[in-house]
Order: sequence, then structure tokens, then C-alpha cells
Amino acid sequence: SLVVLIFVMTVLAFAGPVLASFPDAALGVLVIYAAIRLIEIKELRRIGRFRISELVITVATAAAVVFFGVLAGIGFAVAISLLDLIRRITRPYSDVLGYVPGVPGMHSLDDYEDATAVRGLVVFRYDSPLFFANAENFVERALQAVDDSEEPVRWFLLNAEANTEIDLTAVDALEELYAKLAQRGIRFAMARVKQDLYRRLEPSGFINLVGDDYIYETLPTAVRAYVKYYRMRKGDLPDGVPREIIDP
Repeated sequence: SLVVLIFVMTVLAFAGPVLASFPDAALGVLVIYAAIRLIEIKELRRIGRFRISELVITVATAAAVVFFGVLAGIGFAVAISLLDLIRRITRPYSDVLGYVPGVPGMHSLDDYEDATAVRGLVVFRYDSPLFFANAENFVERALQAVDDSEEPVRWFLLNAEANTEIDLTAVDALEELYAKLAQRGIRFAMARVKQDLYRRLEPSGFINLVGDDYIYETLPTAVRAYVKYYRMRKGDLPDGVPREIIDP
């Protein structure tokens, strides 16, 4: 504040000789004490509870400022923050969705102990835009979800609500995934495809590859289509589908 500034300037102007006679160690202790008072432990705890990586960035930035100066510390903070952002985008959260008794909609099988997948159907969600940096990871996670299924997979349904952006490398990855699933006799379908994403996929030929009949506006519509497919081939309903989805 202005009062503190005036006080410091007054001390430097009139008590300079006195301070000059102080041992360096004593002055160092005063500086360290003042620096410690600037650190808010509660804020560090709050940052740590929110995300450990952000706490690491905070502590590393503070250390960079101490050892290399303010400008270098700011540059370090920007660089390490960008690296953390890239890490999270290239390795985003992904999950397989199913139904939970008494809870509307589809939810992650990992979030609810009583969640069940629809037999023969893998509903896969990848929480990130698709681009060159995570395209390979996307294919690996999708195929792993198929491999982890307890039942033989007949349909793979990509819930594309989080895939708001895509580049050509990611389109190639989608085509690779489509081909690998087709080799296993698994039908690829998509749901909740936003118009922007659709318009980017259409010129590449991917929409024609999948077929408009397998691009669904909502998850319930896609699940009903799968139920119809399953019933035609098995003469029965697949396990794990709520009655309200079958008879809306």
C-alpha cells in the first residue's frame, strides 16, 4: 500500500547507515521472514486439493523466481503450464458408458458400482477434441475398451459430444479405428455428433464410410437402433437396456 511504501522509503532515507551495519545473515533472515509472510498456506492447500499438477506448477514457479529472477520465473510458468495443458489434452479422460438403475441417461461404468453395459454394445466417450497429438491414443483407448468388454462386441458407438474439433490426422485415426473394428466384425456408429464436427467429417468421406444411417442425434436413438439390430439377429433383447429406452 501507499503507507507501506512511504514507511520503507523513510527507513531507507534516514536509517540507511544503521541498516548498513547489520550483518548479512540478519538481513537475510528478515527477507526470508517477509517472503514467508507472503506465502498463503491455505491457498496452496486449496490448489493441491483441486489438482496436484497445478500445485507442482505453483511451487516450481516460485522456485524459478527465487533462483532465476521474476522474468525468468514468469517465462518458466508459462512454459510449464502449456506443457501441462498439452499433457491433459493428449491423455484425456475416456470411459465406457452404461445404464444405472434409477439414474436417467448413460454414465461411466467406473463412476457407479451398479452401472451395467448393454450386452454387445460398447458406448465409448473420449473427453477431448481430436487432433494429431492424441489421435494415436484415441485409437488405442477405443480398441482397449473393446478388448475389456466382458461380452463379444457387436457395435462400437462413439459418443462424440466432447469431440468438438478434429483435424485430418484424427480423421485418419477414425478411419483406422473403423477398419480395425470391421476386421473384427464390429459395426462402428456415432452419436451426438455436433454440426461443426459433421461438416468437417463429410468432405473427408468419413460420413460416407460409416453411413448416415449409423450417425445418431442422441444416445437413446442409437441404443434403440442397436436393440433393433440385436433383436433381428438373436430374437431377444440385449441385457442392460432399461425398459423406457426400449418402449419410449
